[in-house]
Amino acid sequence: MIAQNRILSAATSLFLERGYDQVTLDEIVQTARVSKTTIYNVFGSKEILLQAVIANSDLASLSDAFDLPLSGDVETMLQDIGRRYLQRFFSPRSLAVMRLCLAVAPRFPQIGQFFLENGRARCAERVTDLLTGWAGQGLIKTNDAQAAAYFFLELLRAEHQLDGLYNPNFSISDEEIEANVARAVRIFLISLDGGAIN
Repeated sequence: MIAQNRILSAATSLFLERGYDQVTLDEIVQTARVSKTTIYNVFGSKEILLQAVIANSDLASLSDAFDLPLSGDVETMLQDIGRRYLQRFFSPRSLAVMRLCLAVAPRFPQIGQFFLENGRARCAERVTDLLTGWAGQGLIKTNDAQAAAYFFLELLRAEHQLDGLYNPNFSISDEEIEANVARAVRIFLISLDGGAIN
């Protein structure tokens, strides 16, 4: 287990810093201070090691932003959700993982699929559950909670997503996050069927 963690840590740092193709197994061996045989015994191949790096990355926990307790009216809860989500989405580490996924997805479609399922889809599923619950309580009106969830997440990311993915020096301030969230929540509430009730 210790060797596995060292290998994962070394591979993660190297892949995120330089990209999958620019990193050799020998470099991972040297950084992790293990033998190449150990890497093969634990992971089998560089490709499987890449999959493990992605599966253990910040991307896999992006949807945890929606797990914390919420209180207040719908607008306040949406602002809390939006803030937590954007702080995680636009963290340097999350963006580096997403860039890595985008770079290798054409060759390794399963990586792209993991990215979609554990990033976008899982987050939308959590928001769908929240919106469905709020609709059931009479707090909002919506005919399609899933479509509304995807729309809300798109509104949150829209202004800075491409900058974040294509500019390795991208950073976003707390003030910019607050402005994005306020704008997204306002547009989202207007878009709901009849808007928020409370």
